[in-house]
Amino acid sequence: MRCPRCGMELVRGEPKEYETLSEHVSNPNQEEYPLRATYACPAGCGNNTFWDPDGAEYGRNFPGLGSARDSFAEASDARVAAEMAK
Repeated sequence: MRCPRCGMELVRGEPKEYETLSEHVSNPNQEEYPLRATYACPAGCGNNTFWDPDGAEYGRNFPGLGSARDSFAEASDARVAAEMAK
């Protein structure tokens, strides 16, 4: 997977407890979550941002950046460049 901001290959991060969208919908009052794999950008894009193994972004909210999966990276890179140029 690649970072949707800079395009670098994501590296495995520390396991974290986080709520997936599926869990949020099916059990919104759940309070504890298992440790799960995370991925982070080696360039430090988004201080608290990480991605799950499916490419979903967690942490900070950057609208329109899409997934970290390679198939989405090109379209995301163009949007990121446009946003950063502002």
